[in-house]
Amino acid sequence: MVLQGKSFNHDPMTLRFWYRGDIVEIQTKACPGCREIERFEVPLEHFKAWRAGQLIHSALSSLTDAQCERLVSGYCDKCWQGVFNNTEDDINEDLCD
Repeated sequence: MVLQGKSFNHDPMTLRFWYRGDIVEIQTKACPGCREIERFEVPLEHFKAWRAGQLIHSALSSLTDAQCERLVSGYCDKCWQGVFNNTEDDINEDLCD
């Protein structure tokens, strides 16, 4: 389940989380591109494994690649695609200009 919104009563540059029984709700930092904040729910044991150092894609296997990237880089999928999804031809053209 993903809950999205732009205004929460806290510092938007802080990753936050809440324990709710066997579930942890994670609230992302504001995306550097669009300032959107997202919330994800993950199993408590998976969250603990991630916080203990397990690689995010292994520990939080219930999340999509885009959601994992959001937690790592802070960028939402749309902004990440815009910033990092250049082809080799795009990069070569930029270097030659």
